Formats: sequence, structure tokens, C-alpha cells
Amino acid sequence: MKKINGYITYEELKKDLLLLDNAQDKFILLAIYNGIAGKSGLSELINLKVKDVNFKKHIIKVDNREVLMDKEFEKITKEAIEQDVYVSEVVSKHGVEEYELNRDSEYVIRIRPKAVNNWGLSPITYNTLRAKIKKISAKAGFEINASQLETSGIVNRLLSEKKEWTVLDIEFELRMKNIKANAYRIYSIIKEITSYK
Repeated sequence: MKKINGYITYEELKKDLLLLDNAQDKFILLAIYNGIAGKSGLSELINLKVKDVNFKKHIIKVDNREVLMDKEFEKITKEAIEQDVYVSEVVSKHGVEEYELNRDSEYVIRIRPKAVNNWGLSPITYNTLRAKIKKISAKAGFEINASQLETSGIVNRLLSEKKEWTVLDIEFELRMKNIKANAYRIYSIIKEITSYK
């Protein structure tokens, strides 16, 4: 399939996730793709806590909505929560760097324990998360930012409904689901994709 405006299909994303070593990194990409980002600065993802994940109901509670987890997303979410050691992308003269994640952290995305972040108990910062997304998306084989990844997920969900979408329909859908995204950009991508079929 021809790449359209940074659009990546769910199948392509799942295949590219195999190139990543850390469940935490896989979770970040899948969470954004599935609409866990936030209206400002990836706040939903930054503040997502383990208690917000309900494996019995297969959902993640985010603000005033629930995000459904398919089997793959659920599996990676469990692995991310259970991950004890993070393998760093940084290779030093001593080899690949690894560090233990603080198991007492209440957050799904845990950070390298340092004094500045309360030994891993604080949430990840916006700038750190943005830099991490850039590194892990490049390692996974695609270089798109969080906004493009979130847009790809929205496009994928709308296409799965097998309906003729207008810009107004998309704007309404986004408003109903409390998602901040560019409806016209989503419409353009959908039109371009459907013209190839």
C-alpha cells in the first residue's frame, strides 16, 4: 500500500512493533494509535495509571471515556505493566544499557529512576515522551510523530465502519468521542485511501 500523509495501518503497526525490544515502547505506540493521547501534550498517556486498565472488561479508562483493547493491545498492555527491566536504545562502551523500572510506580509508562523524578515514581514528562516516541517509531521502521500516529488510528477506526464519511460526519464523531484532531485531514486521508481500492 502506498504511504498516504504519514498514515499507517494497524497491521503495519503490529508488524513493525516486532522490531522493538521493550513492551513499554510497544505500549506507547499502540496507546496513541488507539486514541490515548490527550487534547494537550499527550496528557492522557502521561497520566495513565495501572488502576485505569481493566483486563476483565478489556478496557482502559481515559478521562470520560473507555478505550477498548483488542487481544494484541491487551497482551502488550499486560507486558508493559509487568516489565521490570528496560533495555535502553543507548549503546555505551560497556554494551547495551539496561535499568530497572520502579515497580512501585502507579503509572503504566514508567521512567528511569533518578532523584529528579522521585526515583521513578513521577510520571514521564511531555518532552521525554515526545523524544521517546521519535526514537521508538524510527526503530520500528516508520518515522511519524504522535499526532500522525493518532490520526492513523482514527482513520483506521473510521474505515472499519465501512461508511461514506463527510467532513461534518468526522467532526461530529470526534466531538462525540472527545478527540481533538483535524477532521479535514482525516477526511483527505480516507478519500485518498478509498480511491486506491
